[in-house]
Amino acid sequence: MEIYQVVLVGIAGLIGLSMAWPQIMAMVKGVNNTIPTPEEDFMRIIAGWNTFKRQCEEAGLDDACEKLCEIFPMLIDADGADVPDPDKEINDG
Repeated sequence: MEIYQVVLVGIAGLIGLSMAWPQIMAMVKGVNNTIPTPEEDFMRIIAGWNTFKRQCEEAGLDDACEKLCEIFPMLIDADGADVPDPDKEINDG
């Protein structure tokens, strides 16, 4: 390729990039960069355990409920635990 062809290909690339730039930035901004705190993870685990246990109770799976309580004995009293609102920060009070 001659020099003017390289220049024209470079200009075409810049024009193509400028047309696709909004979509590229939307993808980059759409990536979730937040790191959950251990407290949020723990509360999600408790909420998931409660939901699963409740579904087992509703389905009449008594053996599964007993095994869940055996495996996670510390979460048995989790039914009374406050599950935080996902839109509210933990330290907001």
